[in-house]
Amino acid sequence: MNKFLSEEWQVFYRKRKSDILNDTDNSKFNIIRGNFRYWCADPFIIEENGKAFVFAEMYDRLKHKGAIGYCILSENGNYSPWKKVLECPWHLSYPFIYKRGGDFYMIPESYVSGKVSIYKAAAFPEKWEEIKVIANCPCVDTTIQEINNKKYIFTTICENEKTVISSFNDEMFDPNKAQVINNKYNQARSAGKFFTHDEMLIRPAQDCTGEYGKAINLYIPAISNGIYSEKLLKKITADQINTNERIKAAGIHTYNLSEHYEVIDIKRYSFNLVWFIIRPFDYLKRRINRLFNDRNKENNS
Repeated sequence: MNKFLSEEWQVFYRKRKSDILNDTDNSKFNIIRGNFRYWCADPFIIEENGKAFVFAEMYDRLKHKGAIGYCILSENGNYSPWKKVLECPWHLSYPFIYKRGGDFYMIPESYVSGKVSIYKAAAFPEKWEEIKVIANCPCVDTTIQEINNKKYIFTTICENEKTVISSFNDEMFDPNKAQVINNKYNQARSAGKFFTHDEMLIRPAQDCTGEYGKAINLYIPAISNGIYSEKLLKKITADQINTNERIKAAGIHTYNLSEHYEVIDIKRYSFNLVWFIIRPFDYLKRRINRLFNDRNKENNS
């Protein structure tokens, strides 16, 4: 890839008629633009009190890490500007968000921190507080789903890229002791919430064959005698997605839906003006930090 091009993602939405498995008229997805500093990915959608909230990763081109933000869709096709609501010293993405007992909870990807945490909305949608650590292991794209009236948690371990499933009771679990769900490790990482299609439960998963975020696999999951299995129903590639933008789509890796909307993200490679401008300063900063660390080592030896 050209060194002046960078991988970036864009979020799209459309009003829901069915779902991506029954896309008979191939209606267009509409872009929700980021801005000069941020691009957005990993969209999740929540409808509450007559409003549609899209939560997503907001990737900061200056800081080279993600935070969690949201925007609001309107009936006339407009949307509010993205607003950042959760930021940590480490990268955040994949804001798996759910409602339970009248409260909203979120499990964002935070693998750099070395843990998996649950956040609770102290004031939805803008104020979130970490309430519990549920795994002391670097994991990505953690997703909760009830199957056969029992709650399970799915996550992908960064060290070995294995996607695993474990029964879950809102307490600590050990991903390294959980059941591996798919031997094809690059085709199992979660790509959004489970959804129901024609009374079938569907699990979206990323297909990273050849490159990250290449496509989405839609699986039919099953659990029998405590053993998880799944069957591939359909593969969705970026070139199958009709949008209102003329872009060269290079990948797709998140799909979610609500009662009235569907959201998706699309990868593209583009000229990163921000990075081009700050690259010399970033290089100088790293050189100074390295020199400072080397001198500290000499003084301590």
